[in-house]
Amino acid sequence: MAKRGPIEAFFANYVRFDYDSSNSFPEEFERLAEARRWGRNGKPRAKAYRLLQTAATEQFNLIYGTNVNDINVWQSFCVLLQINLVPDTISACRKKVKGVFVNIVDLVDATISRKPINRFPSERALSEYTLNGRIFPLDRAKAGGVLRYLLRQISAPSGRGAKQRLR
Repeated sequence: MAKRGPIEAFFANYVRFDYDSSNSFPEEFERLAEARRWGRNGKPRAKAYRLLQTAATEQFNLIYGTNVNDINVWQSFCVLLQINLVPDTISACRKKVKGVFVNIVDLVDATISRKPINRFPSERALSEYTLNGRIFPLDRAKAGGVLRYLLRQISAPSGRGAKQRLR
């Protein structure tokens, strides 16, 4: 039997819940919360959500790495993000990654569901998608390795993206 990832391990703690890895983990959390009748603002839901956030961060770091000084981590990340002509230096990889708009929750989900990762043409398009319940916890993203290089202005997006590249 394959080793469970942190998100699968999180859901496995709820023995009467049938986790469906083909759904996104936020959708499955909502389904779990409904099955457990936690309500929107209850303490059990908040505690479980914090645990899920920890699991999502661990999942990301386990799969994508945390060592920001490892060229192999950056080049693998560039390949994952479908960046053509993967650079030979860390600084060039970082620059390329900063120009890509992807949802972090989708990156984590891709490790489980094997669904393709959506790339967005701009920060604004990413924001519209992300604000629809696909927000990765900011404090966790700031704390970890390459994860922080994917942070974007979700609540106040700039015009950065496709239009900017046309100039």
